[in-house]
Amino acid sequence: MGRETKAKGKSFSIVVILIFVGLCMLVPVWQSAVSAGIHSKIERTKANIMYLSEKQIVEKGQIARRTTPEYLIEQASVQNINFTQIRDSVDVTVASVL
Repeated sequence: MGRETKAKGKSFSIVVILIFVGLCMLVPVWQSAVSAGIHSKIERTKANIMYLSEKQIVEKGQIARRTTPEYLIEQASVQNINFTQIRDSVDVTVASVL
């Protein structure tokens, strides 16, 4: 009985050691996979930031272009709006109802 118990204990210890060594070998692989996932996410985020900043520059350019007098005159002619010169000597009165 003593030999059987020692043999079972020894084989159990070997199995536990093999499992432990296997897990120790898997930890760096797992860490590498997590690190690769994080780096991939960082690159996607950087690309998204670049895209959004470029889009913001384009939008600011479009806003700036739409506030120029040339654009306003062009749109007025497209929409059949006539501009009239306001004379300096005309007094403007504002009426309000109380």
